[in-house]
Amino acid sequence: MSAFREIDDADPALAFSPLVRGIEKTIDWIGEHGGIPLTPTKAFKRVFVHWAAAEFDWPGHTEADLMAVNKVLNEWDFPPLEILHNLMIAMKLGRHYKGEFRLTKSGQALVGHPGRIFGMIAPFFLFRIDHASQSRFDDAPFMKTPLWRSALRLETDRMARGAIWH
Repeated sequence: MSAFREIDDADPALAFSPLVRGIEKTIDWIGEHGGIPLTPTKAFKRVFVHWAAAEFDWPGHTEADLMAVNKVLNEWDFPPLEILHNLMIAMKLGRHYKGEFRLTKSGQALVGHPGRIFGMIAPFFLFRIDHASQSRFDDAPFMKTPLWRSALRLETDRMARGAIWH
């Protein structure tokens, strides 16, 4: 499989990645507050969810959009935050510890390195996450179908000659 090209931390294109921006802001919150408080079911508490809705600037999930439907926000009311939470746990960048979500050593190594965050998150998010789990249909995960895998392989081989892949 082709590898992603490394991106410099100062690359202005990183500012356009909501996922990188969300992880950076989550890391900053943890650095400032020592951890993100968790509910008994291990979801982020509302204080963080409200802050994240205002700060993340996630397309289609602005604070105004979310608050138009809800008076209070739980983690599941802000789907990108729920995905980010699960992604950070799956990648072992953070963990639940004594009622808080805290960074692991791997997560702490990403502080101030958005290029490194993108380099780790993008391949994991694209190739290891079951995106069908967020679907409202009860279909088989599309990444598991031979046709989809074949199309993805052909497209990445074609892009291997482009600027993103090397």
